[in-house]
This record gives sequence, structure tokens and C-alpha cells, in this order.
Amino acid sequence: MKSKIIGILITTVILVVAGIFFMFLSPAMARFVPYNKPDIKEDFCGIVVDYKYCKCAWHNIKEHCKAVGMDQSSAAAYVTNWYNSWAEEHKEKAKVDCQSADGLWHGNGCEYCEPPSYWRGGICTHLHELCSDDGIVRWDDTKKKCYCPEGYNLEPNKTCKSICGDDPLIKYDAEKKECYCPEEYKLMKDNVCTISRDIPQEKVAAKVLGIKGKAYLILKDGRQLRLTENTILIDGDIIRTEEGAKVGLIYLDAVRTSLGQNSEIEIKKPEEEKEEKTGILEIIYRVTYGLIFLETPEGRKFGVESPTAIIGVRGTKFIVKVDQRDQSTSVYVLEGEVEVSDIAEQKILILKQGETSKTEASGALSEPKGYEKKEVKLMLEELEELEIKKGIPLWLWIIIGLVIVGIIVGLAIVLSKKKQKVE
Repeated sequence: MKSKIIGILITTVILVVAGIFFMFLSPAMARFVPYNKPDIKEDFCGIVVDYKYCKCAWHNIKEHCKAVGMDQSSAAAYVTNWYNSWAEEHKEKAKVDCQSADGLWHGNGCEYCEPPSYWRGGICTHLHELCSDDGIVRWDDTKKKCYCPEGYNLEPNKTCKSICGDDPLIKYDAEKKECYCPEEYKLMKDNVCTISRDIPQEKVAAKVLGIKGKAYLILKDGRQLRLTENTILIDGDIIRTEEGAKVGLIYLDAVRTSLGQNSEIEIKKPEEEKEEKTGILEIIYRVTYGLIFLETPEGRKFGVESPTAIIGVRGTKFIVKVDQRDQSTSVYVLEGEVEVSDIAEQKILILKQGETSKTEASGALSEPKGYEKKEVKLMLEELEELEIKKGIPLWLWIIIGLVIVGIIVGLAIVLSKKKQKVE
């Protein structure tokens, strides 16, 4: 029994080690593409040579033979000789194309070693054995060294880093030898692209303070731009976030706002003296769907609108969550008081700290009740977390597996020795 257990454990260790070898150390496989000689009738006649020569050569059609001034045998010899010469040129071009694409021509075809693998001494080798595997770094088989494309510097760990910085929007112009931003963006001194907008101060509604992940600014004309820090926002702008994204805003230097992932809001900037019929002085956001946290100052009364509710606040912290499927709206008060009404204004509630209420898609507004602190904590973590959570990497799982196997083997040996002492 003891020997069987030890045998199983040893087999497990061998399989794990073999898995690591084949996953990380096995050489890359090249792809061979055979050369197909062009067909004389399909690829040559009527394309390279006048079809009349072929008709005369293969079918002895008199009108075509007369047109080209040849009999059938002469036309056949003429077409065949021309085709053979053309076919050789076609093959030579295929060889050149093969080499231009970093392939190796041998036999009757081209063998490609595609990134992230490269040729090293005629052997297709995975890039992680040569440099790194960052998707940018390349291998020069002639000089036998790693290198980066123009616009990148080779780091000590053999990865490429852009000379323009880490902003994914910024590009490098190889001709002008300079960094630049796409149209409608401008390059800042710290090598960051920000949306370029010439907005009069009186039109400014909000400003983007921070951003994590992918978020977009949708303009009134339908154009969609990648949202960047320090972007100025005006009435009618729409902010949309993707999975794992978060955006921090400041409205009129007063209302601090955090927008969660998979969310969409519209920026509003009504005239200050205009009174809404709901009694809310200023509707500052229309939340289409998603999760939003707001911290408002004392004094002025602000409003947030959703498809099913209107929320009025003054000097408070609260969360609004709008379900994308049925557009129901939930409000959670963290500090102060919040006034909530259904969109038809048939019912108005006052929510106090620690309370929540939900407006259904039908317009029904639930009575205030205490919220679950755990639920609110999870929402705040999503809104305030700066880094997107990542899963445990594969290499760490392998190490954990090896440690577990080692522990099991160690325990088996200890138990075996104890059993021998007892006997």
C-alpha cells in the first residue's frame, strides 16, 4: 500500500514538471505553406497572354489563329514557352515574398515562424526564450540580439517601453521623430493625451479628475472619444464606462462624483435661476444606467435624474444604482438626507442616513428601510478601487500545485517512517 501511494505521488510530480516543460520550454512550431504552381489555363491564359493565342493553341479555332497570325503548333509553342518563363518568375517572386515575411524557403514552399516566435539559427524559437513576450520586442537573427521598433526603448528585462510614455492614446511619428495624439486630442507636457476642447468658462459643467480602464465621451453629434483625465465636460455630454472602469468627476468645483463600471450618465447644466417644478434647483446628472456615488456640499440644492426617479440633495453623500435591464432606481444614503420622488412626482420620500428606497420600472416607490452595510460596502469598493482586480496568474497556480504535491510527498514519507518504527 505504501509503495503504491509513493508511486502515485512521484507520477503526479513528473506530470506537473512535464506540463511546465511543454508549456514554457518546448520550441515553437513553424508553419509550412507549399508553393502552388499557377495553372496555365486558369491563371495565365486571358490574364497574362491574349486568350486568342490559347484558343488557337488548345482548340485550333481558325478565327483566333488567323487573328494572331499563327497555326496551332506555333501558337502552342509560343504559349508554352511564355508560360514557362512567366511561371519561373512567379516562383522567384514567391521566394522573395517568403523572405520578406521572415520565412525560410526550402523544398517547394515557405516555412513561416510567426510572432511570438522567431528564427534562431534556422530553428523556429519562441520569443520568451530569446527576449520577452510583451508583443512588441523583436529578435534580430543576424545580429543575434533583441531589439524594439522605432519609438521604443529596450529595457534591461528585454521588454520594449514607448518613448512617448504609458498613455495608450499617444502615438509615435517615425518620420517626424515625435510623439503625437490622435485628432481631437492634444499632447500635454507629461506625455498624456487629453481631449482638446475650447470651452468658455461659463459653459463648463464638470471636469474629469481621474480614470481607470476604458471610458468614453459621447458628444451631441454622436462622435465617441476615448475619455482622458482633465477633460472638460459641458451640458449634453455623455460619459460611458466599460467593464472594470471607473471615472472620477468634479461638478462645478463642488460635487465630487465617482462613476462605476458599465455605467452611463449625461451631464446637465441648467441656468441657476431656473426652478424645476419638482423643487430641485439644478439637475446635474441624468443616470441612464449603472452605479454613481455623489458627495454634495452644503448650501445649493442639486438634483440627479434617472429613467424612473428624481433625487434632490444638499450636503450629503449617497449612491444611485440604475438597473440597465428594467431601469429601476435604488438610492442609498451614506450621510445627510436625500429627497426621492418617482418620475411622475406622485410620491416624495425623505431618506435619512443608513436608509434606502427603490423606484420600480412601473413607477412604484418603496418605503424607506435600512440597507445592508455589506451591500453598500461592495458598491463603494467598486467605485473607489483604483486597480482592476486580476486573477491568480498561471505560474503562481503551478507553484501552489508543486508546494501541495511536496507537502503530500513529505507527509507520506513521515507516515511511512513512523509505521516502520511501530513495526
